[in-house]
Amino acid sequence: MSDLSTGFLSKAIANAEAVERQIASFGNIPDTARTIQSQSITLLNNTIPKIQTIQAKIQNFASLASLQLTKAESELSNNTSLDTIKFLLLQVNTEANSLKTDVDGADSITRATFSDIAELSKQLNGVESTLNSEIISLNVQLQSASQEVSAIQSQEKYYALLGILGLAGLAAAIALLVEAEKKLNSLASNMHSLSGQASQLSMISTAVKSMNADFLTLSNKLLSLKNAVDFLSSDISEVINDIDNAKGERAMAKLYILTSLREVQTLKIDAS
Repeated sequence: MSDLSTGFLSKAIANAEAVERQIASFGNIPDTARTIQSQSITLLNNTIPKIQTIQAKIQNFASLASLQLTKAESELSNNTSLDTIKFLLLQVNTEANSLKTDVDGADSITRATFSDIAELSKQLNGVESTLNSEIISLNVQLQSASQEVSAIQSQEKYYALLGILGLAGLAAAIALLVEAEKKLNSLASNMHSLSGQASQLSMISTAVKSMNADFLTLSNKLLSLKNAVDFLSSDISEVINDIDNAKGERAMAKLYILTSLREVQTLKIDAS
């Protein structure tokens, strides 16, 4: 039995879940980005369980179909009634068609999630652009405030050199300096906060892009699995048609059954 924890599909799911945990860890971000963060997490939490459910269904189908096809091949070799063999094949085909519908549904959901996350990624780009513009504007204000402080400090030194004659000017300069430094410190604090947000926002944006890539991979994998189930159903239908037409070509029927058995085994590995 294949190890679901190390298969390609399981790894893709694990990657998406790891990115979700990373996205959830960011706290110092703008409110608009926080909304996108929440929506991204919700999308993943709504979609991953459905993929895991279909993964389990494929595994269960593959295990059961392997037993049924192996039995059909054995019965065919033992010249058992073709009706008995047909009954086994019909069971597998019915289960395959049901599974194909389920995989198709999961694929549609995953593709929709991929599209939604792509849109959220675009929105994050807009938030980043706005925040970067705010930082540029704030940086201009910060430089201006810093220059203002330097100018007042120069005045303060000038009035101090005047001694008694400069006391009034010194007092005024000190008062201005206190206000200017308060403004400078406030701007510097805002810059520190926005820079921190920009850093976290850049990381969350990268993480959302990574999640989008993960869901594209998952969707492509589900489409591949759906096609594999479709091919399997088609091959089994060929055997059933052969039996219905009473050709009695057991060798050809056996070839189709063995081919179907290999397809089931491959399907199980692909869905691990």
